[in-house]
Amino acid sequence: MSINLLSDLMDDELYEALNRLGVLNHRATRDYYIRKKFKLLTKKRKPGPIIEELREEFPYIAIDTIRKIVYSKNRR
Repeated sequence: MSINLLSDLMDDELYEALNRLGVLNHRATRDYYIRKKFKLLTKKRKPGPIIEELREEFPYIAIDTIRKIVYSKNRR
């Protein structure tokens, strides 16, 4: 069972079903979650520590890539 990064859009059961069918784009799902979390946290904290926190949550992503995700104006 994987973590539902789209919990604000769908329940865990639907997420798992779509994941099993292979219809979810994992990169787009991850990027959506990162942007959503960043936007929520910047209401209370400064961006620097939030980017570090996201880096700890996704250690396989470079800090520059996280910055590119959260500051990108071209969101699909």
